[in-house]
Amino acid sequence: MKSKIKIAEMDFSAPQYEIRSFNTINKPLKTVKTSGKAKMAGMNNNRSVSIHEEITTVLFLSLTVFALTEMVGLFNSAIIVLEYPFSSIIPMIMVFFGILGLLGILTDSRINIIIALIAVILELSILSMILVTNPMVSFLIPTIALQVLLISLSFFGFMTIFRQQKTQTDRFFEPEYERETDLAIEIKNLTKTYDLGEVQISALQKFNLEIRRGDFIAIMGPSGSGKSTLLNCLGALDRPTEGEILIDGINISQLDDEGLAWLRNKKVGFIFQSYNLITRSTVGQNVEVPALVTPLDTHRRKKKALRVLDDVGLGDKYYRNPNTLSGGEQQRVAIARALINDPAILLADEPTGNLDSKSGATVMEILQKLNRELHVTLIVVTHDPEVGSLADRIYYLKDGMNAGFKDNIKI
Repeated sequence: MKSKIKIAEMDFSAPQYEIRSFNTINKPLKTVKTSGKAKMAGMNNNRSVSIHEEITTVLFLSLTVFALTEMVGLFNSAIIVLEYPFSSIIPMIMVFFGILGLLGILTDSRINIIIALIAVILELSILSMILVTNPMVSFLIPTIALQVLLISLSFFGFMTIFRQQKTQTDRFFEPEYERETDLAIEIKNLTKTYDLGEVQISALQKFNLEIRRGDFIAIMGPSGSGKSTLLNCLGALDRPTEGEILIDGINISQLDDEGLAWLRNKKVGFIFQSYNLITRSTVGQNVEVPALVTPLDTHRRKKKALRVLDDVGLGDKYYRNPNTLSGGEQQRVAIARALINDPAILLADEPTGNLDSKSGATVMEILQKLNRELHVTLIVVTHDPEVGSLADRIYYLKDGMNAGFKDNIKI
């Protein structure tokens, strides 16, 4: 450990590199529009309503009216041939479930809609059995009309549920205003202090940094300089004491826990030194974990996991247990897991720290390819000067402060 720190210090003070205050790398990147401020969609009642929801609302309302008129005797269907009290109870039940379905639509409660639709399917089954056993039953035309209503309600109701599931993770944020930025990350006066009772430890002090989209950045410094703390704050795993962090223009300090969870799952991928794989699950199941809260169904989730595993050269290891893999292969599984939700930013904390030189080189080659071909913004914390030399720029930390940077000259 001491030798690594010494090498980092030697590189830091190398005379052939000019150490300056932070700046951005001069890369031609496309400027994109992004949300400068965001709020949770759960707090916003002005979301768009689909045609499926509108039709389902009308059908639930029609079902409630049909059931009410049947209760009071103004409308009769084949249900009337059932013995008492079923002929009276079923219309009452359908009024209840019709109202429950309406409430489900209004409150975005999928469970209420599903329960109401189950009741709809049961009534449809009862009507169908009555017609099959007694095709000449009275009130044939009203019964067929009710069946058409129930079939339509079943179809549009389940379409509404599918749409809600598909969009639930994509409606977390609504921009209140837009601004133009080509910055993936902006750090402004970031301070992180750990209060240990009588002792306060300042891990980061007024730290400033700008990282453009598609940059490959290495962060180096001696142990205890604040590298991991910085990475945790960037990934919304830890909240800063003071200052601001903007990810794609979103000020993450303004987000609640649900918003931060969305950000971590949607915008950022994590690669840890110790892999953090679940040993009782297969490789494929480990990769799929971040996608469990997305709208992807089981088939599409598995298909995507196989694709990202293939991208890191482990397409044939889906059903293997992580414990049967080498350290380099386990780290590649961790990379695949970080990629499953197509993040714009990858944060890697000592990704080669537990690997031999050959496995480490393979891992860094994969990360470079992701940065170069997919334009993923890559931020790597490392003690290894060889890893640092692969980056576009190295930022140095010392005592929680930005101690300057150097650009790597690439031929």
